[in-house]
Amino acid sequence: MLSNETVAIYILGAAGIILIGFIGNTLAKRTRIPAIVWLVTFGIILGPLLGVISRNALVNISPLVSTVVLTVVLFNVGLRLNVYKSLKLMPAALKLALINFTLSAAVVMLIMMIFGYSPVYSLLFAFILGGSSVAIIPIISEQIRMKSSAKTLVTLEATLTDPIGIVLALAMISIILLSSYNVVTAASAIASEFSIGIVIGAVFGLIWIPAMGAIQRRKYEFSYVASLSMVFIVYLIANYLGGNGPLSALTFGIIIANGEVIYRALKYRHPHYFTLDKESKSFNNLITFIVTTFFFVYLGGLVTFSSTTFFIIGAIISVGLLLVRIAGTRLSLYKNKLGRRDMSDVSAMLSRGLGAAVLSTLPLEYGLMHVNAFIDVIFSVIFITIFINGILLYYNSRR
Repeated sequence: MLSNETVAIYILGAAGIILIGFIGNTLAKRTRIPAIVWLVTFGIILGPLLGVISRNALVNISPLVSTVVLTVVLFNVGLRLNVYKSLKLMPAALKLALINFTLSAAVVMLIMMIFGYSPVYSLLFAFILGGSSVAIIPIISEQIRMKSSAKTLVTLEATLTDPIGIVLALAMISIILLSSYNVVTAASAIASEFSIGIVIGAVFGLIWIPAMGAIQRRKYEFSYVASLSMVFIVYLIANYLGGNGPLSALTFGIIIANGEVIYRALKYRHPHYFTLDKESKSFNNLITFIVTTFFFVYLGGLVTFSSTTFFIIGAIISVGLLLVRIAGTRLSLYKNKLGRRDMSDVSAMLSRGLGAAVLSTLPLEYGLMHVNAFIDVIFSVIFITIFINGILLYYNSRR
């Protein structure tokens, strides 16, 4: 049984994190610096600097935190992917995503190998940092008043690269844990794990669409809570059956977000579609706010500052990501009719964010090597790329 003092500490901690989230979002609106920067900074102050947050305590809850945050993040990524509305820009976005992700991953891998990391771990770094952040784009683009055409394109790109990076990073972790780099063995194990995860997410998504439609039709309050709880159940079932839980959460989100398109393709006459109504969106925003606030403060508390080398590596990677971002954008969109300002804005969107931050803690959860390097290097890249991103967009808006 918990003592009164322990309960009081937990309550004060929860209240403090929610208050920090409010302050961080308020500062973001006033300073045009994304809330993620403020939240991680608060975590650093409370953790490494003041010692209010114990790093050992944070390490102990790492598996729970990573699971919850990764599930919520991927579910939300899936919900944002409206296939029908995105078809027009999807070819350009897909080309942009694949080229930029490939070039970004290549430069990250090269830099990490130069600094003495093995090809396997360098590739894991590469997959984690390969894609831009879908969570950061709305924050920066709205503050700088980015044009809608460029904003839609980079949002679609990030919506594609976020899950690509997460899936490939999880695959790489699976290979490391298998302790076997035999391509056939690794590919077979990963294909089995991922296919089970996708099937479980898709099956439950198809079942949940009419069920959720019926719930919403009767106008039950807080109906979105049922879908949020269901995604965790899907995650657990996929894991139990030997599938990939995070990928099942992503698939589940994509299926229920695109229920109308799917059921029309299946020629089902009376579908009841899942929709994020005003109440659901408000609740979703609240849950996302609480989860991301906690996670970024948590990430700041994990930062060790154990070596200036990690910051130097992060800075070099950030510059490399900027250079390949400019080259990749021009290569993929050279025939596109985007204006000069739009092209510059798309080239500037190199920010890494929530996806990379969540993945940076997975080596800690799975007991892999270079745990401090993953957290500190990726933390540095997130900070520096957001900073560069903001400066470039601000400069473009003044031209």
